[in-house]
Amino acid sequence: MQAEVDIKTKIIKVSITNLSRICQTDSINVNDMAEVSPINTKDLLTNIKNRYNQNIIFTNVGETLIITNPYQIIPGLYTEEKMQEIVDYSNNNSIDKYERGQPHCFDTTMHSIFNLLNQAKNQALVISGESGAGKTECAKLCMKFIAYYFGKKGEEGKNEENLEDKILACNPVLEAFGNAKTVRNDNSSRFGKYIKIFIKIETKQIVGAYMETYLLEKSRVVSLAPGERNYHIFYQVISGINKLIKENFDYNKIFEYCEKKGLNYQKKVRII
Repeated sequence: MQAEVDIKTKIIKVSITNLSRICQTDSINVNDMAEVSPINTKDLLTNIKNRYNQNIIFTNVGETLIITNPYQIIPGLYTEEKMQEIVDYSNNNSIDKYERGQPHCFDTTMHSIFNLLNQAKNQALVISGESGAGKTECAKLCMKFIAYYFGKKGEEGKNEENLEDKILACNPVLEAFGNAKTVRNDNSSRFGKYIKIFIKIETKQIVGAYMETYLLEKSRVVSLAPGERNYHIFYQVISGINKLIKENFDYNKIFEYCEKKGLNYQKKVRII
């Protein structure tokens, strides 16, 4: 059905569907912006804003998932029950195609797992964003879901070492040596990481993992910008040393090295 508007002898034709959507742009709220046609920047940003105001932080744009950082805890968003809900939903899909569910980082991860198992092809999850966007947390959540899914599927043959938990346990160590407080983020990753998780398709078990790090911000060790801190590991080491060591290694100056710019107590911190 078409509507015609005559403006100074010029005829403009628009579909009733698009006309209705244009009139309701400010109230747009859809799970997948790929379903909106034609798509434009205003509609995209308005949709994300409207969903954010309702504590809905996930929005699909085709194969891409947009996540906005809520800067608060949203109950029930990343629970084991939520993971199981995504797994149950995936079981209802045919082996030919995965029908996306409600936008969620678990659903996007499940989509990759589905393709891996049914197409026997390597999958990649690329997580990007500005500082403070939540990349580190999102990566941990994706790995958490992978560990949960394959932990469940391989429970009968799982060994005592619990490889899934070991992979997740690496995160605090990596963050200690590679994360620091910045003016925008209290736990900012100052390096990039490429993580490979190896899965045996026949038994649906995680059999290993590999991580490559790159572009570590080494200058932060010796030079700090105002309002920023050094890597977490310095403060963790200092907070854990006993009184005798504090006295022998001039604890106050070492801590000052971690707080201020241009102080060279590097050797003493390394000795500790």
